[in-house]
Amino acid sequence: MDNIRSSEWFIFMIMMIHLILAIFTKVEESFSVQAIHDLTFHGFNLSKYDHLEFPGVVPRTFAGPIFIATILKPLSWFLSFFDSSKELLFIFARLILGGSVIISFCNFARAIEKHFGRESALFLRLIVASQFHFMFYCSRPLPNTFALILVLWVFQLFLDEKYLKGVKIATIAVFLLRFELILLFGPIFVIPLIERKLPILKAVKTGILTLAITLAITVPIDSLLWQRWVWPEGEVIYFNVIENKSHNYGVSILWIYTFGIL
Repeated sequence: MDNIRSSEWFIFMIMMIHLILAIFTKVEESFSVQAIHDLTFHGFNLSKYDHLEFPGVVPRTFAGPIFIATILKPLSWFLSFFDSSKELLFIFARLILGGSVIISFCNFARAIEKHFGRESALFLRLIVASQFHFMFYCSRPLPNTFALILVLWVFQLFLDEKYLKGVKIATIAVFLLRFELILLFGPIFVIPLIERKLPILKAVKTGILTLAITLAITVPIDSLLWQRWVWPEGEVIYFNVIENKSHNYGVSILWIYTFGIL
C-alpha cells in the first residue's frame, strides 16, 4: 500500500477518533438526529415522530436522514438480536455520515492527484487530517455536513471537467440542502462558461431539469413527513433572504469569527 492510499486510511481513522471522543451532539443537530431515530425505529408511524411536536425555527428536508436511516435500518435489525443500545446505533449513524464525507473527500483528493500530482494529494490529506474543524464536523448530522458530501463531489467533477454533471449535483445541493452554496458554485462555474467549455444554454436546461426532478421527488416525501405541503429549503430561503429573520436562530458576539472560529 503506497503513501497516498495509506493517507486515506489515516484520514478515516482521524475522523473515527473525533467521533469517539465527542459522541453526543448539540441542539443544531437535533432535527437530523431525531429524524434518523424516528425513520429507523418508527417507520411509517408518523404520530410518534418528534419533529411534529418540536419543528424548530424552519423545516428541514428529510433527504439526509433518509439516506442514513436506509443504511442503518438493516444494521438495527441485526443489532436487535444482541439487545444493543440506541447509543451504539447512533454511533453507527454518525459513522455512516462521516464515512460518506471521507469517501467524497478522498475522491476529490484523487482528482487532485490526477491533475496536480501525487505529492499535492498526499499533503492535502495530511493537512485536512490535522485540522480540527473538518474532522470534527464531518460526522456530525448537520445540514451543512450532508451538503458537504455533494460539494466535494462537485469539486471533483469540476477538476475532471465534467461540468454538466457538476451542474446537476450543484443544483441538488443548492435547492435541496443549502441555498447559500449558490455563492460558492456561482463563481466556480463562471470559469468554464467564459472559456466556453460549458455551453450556457445546456447548463441552464440541465439545471432547470435537475431542479424539477429533485423537487418532484423530495417535496412529496418531505410534505408527507411534515404533514403539510412544504419545500423545506424554499421556506429557509424565504425566512433568511426575504424576511431577513436568520437572527432568530441565535446571534453570536461580533468578534466570534476572529477569536472563536478562525
